[in-house]
Amino acid sequence: MSQNQNTPELRFEGFTEPWKGRKFGEEFLFLHNNTLSRAELCDADGDVFDVHYGDVLIKYSSVIDITKANLPRIIDAGKVSGCDSLHNGDVVIADTAEDETAGKCTELRGIDNEKVFSGLHTIPCRPRRIYASGFLGHYLNSRAFRKQLFPMMQGTKVVSISKTSMASTCLTVPSIEEQVTISEILSSIDSLIVLHQRKYERLQHLKQALLQKMFPKPGELVPELRFDGFTEPWEERKLGEIGEVKTGNTPSTANENYYSKKGTPWITPTDIRENGTYSVNKHLSTEGMSVAQLAPAGSILCTCIASIGKNTFTETTCGFNQQINALIPAHDTFDSYFLFFESALWSVQMKSNAASGTMQIVNKTEFSKLEAMIPSLPEQKIIGTFFSNLDSLITLHQRKYERLKRLKQALLRKMFV
Repeated sequence: MSQNQNTPELRFEGFTEPWKGRKFGEEFLFLHNNTLSRAELCDADGDVFDVHYGDVLIKYSSVIDITKANLPRIIDAGKVSGCDSLHNGDVVIADTAEDETAGKCTELRGIDNEKVFSGLHTIPCRPRRIYASGFLGHYLNSRAFRKQLFPMMQGTKVVSISKTSMASTCLTVPSIEEQVTISEILSSIDSLIVLHQRKYERLQHLKQALLQKMFPKPGELVPELRFDGFTEPWEERKLGEIGEVKTGNTPSTANENYYSKKGTPWITPTDIRENGTYSVNKHLSTEGMSVAQLAPAGSILCTCIASIGKNTFTETTCGFNQQINALIPAHDTFDSYFLFFESALWSVQMKSNAASGTMQIVNKTEFSKLEAMIPSLPEQKIIGTFFSNLDSLITLHQRKYERLKRLKQALLRKMFV
C-alpha cells in the first residue's frame, strides 16, 4: 500500500510519480444546457440528440459512445438555441436525483458530426486541457472524487448539487500515460459488464416469449410450440387437484431460534423474486418450536398478499411465511419444474382475482381454484428440464454481470486518490 496520500493504493507497473491536485473550476469550462422535459424528446425522429439526467443516473455508464447508446432525440431543435453543442471528451453531470447518486456523470465519446446537447438537470463541462479518453468519466464517478460531493448535496426528497459546489471540488490525477492505462482497463471491464447484461436481458426476453408459445393460450388445448413427438391435447386442472395447498405461519420473533444461522431455510415474501429462483440466507431452527408449516422440496411458493404472484421453487424443505401459499404437487403425476415455470402464467390469474382494497389477498381457497393446463408427464418433464436449463444460463450471465460490477467498484476504490 502506498504511503503517499497523492498516490493510489493500486497502480500499474512503471508508474511511481505522485498524482497532482487540480481545482475543478479551473480545469473545466461550464457549458449551457437545455431544460427540455421527456415529453419534448423522442426515440426515433430527428438528428439532434439530448443527454437527459435520468439516463445519466440509471442508463449510461461512466463513458458512452453516442453511436451505441441510443440517445433520445429533440423533437423541436429550435428549442436548444443558445445551448452549447457537446464534443468528445465533454462530461455531463446529473445535478439532481432522489438519493446520493446526484453528481453521477458520463463522458461522451463517438461524436462525429452529430449535434448533441446536455438536457434537463445536467451540468455539462468541457476540460480545458487534454485528458486520456474515458479517464474523466471513470474518475469523476469514483468514491475518491465523489466523497467531496456528499457534504455539498442539498435537499431531502430530491437531492441536488450546484455548479458552485462542483467548481469548488478538487481532482487528483496522474500523467496522461497512466490515465490511458487506467481508462483502458476500466473500459474493458465496462464492455464485459454490458456484454453480460445484454445476454442476461436477451435470455430473459427469450424466456418470456417461449412461455407464451410453449403453454396453451386461454381457451386453447395445445400450445403454439411443442417438442417433437407430443400431439395429445393438454388438460385443464385446478391447482387444488394437482396437489396439496398450504398456507404458512410465522413463529414469534421473541423466540431465540427465530431466523437462526442453522436449520431449515426460512422464506418470506421479500426473499422471492418475480417468477424466479433465489438464495435463502435465513434459517429456522425447528427444535422445540412451533414453526411455520413446512413445504417439502419440489414445492411452488406463491406470494398471496400485497405483492401478489411472485413465485419460487423449493429445492429443499423450507418454512414459509403466512403471506405465501404453497402448492405441493403429487410427484408421481406432476413435474414440479414444469409447474414452477407455468406458475408465471398463474400469477396473471392471481393478480386479476385479487380482492380490491388497501391490502390485496389471494386466500387458500381462491388459490386452489386457479386453473392450469397440464400435458402428459413425459411432456411436463421435457418442458421443465428445458426451462430449468435456460434459467441456469440466465443465472450464469447475471452472476458474471454482478461479479464484474463488484470488481469495477473495488478497482475504483483502489485505483484513484
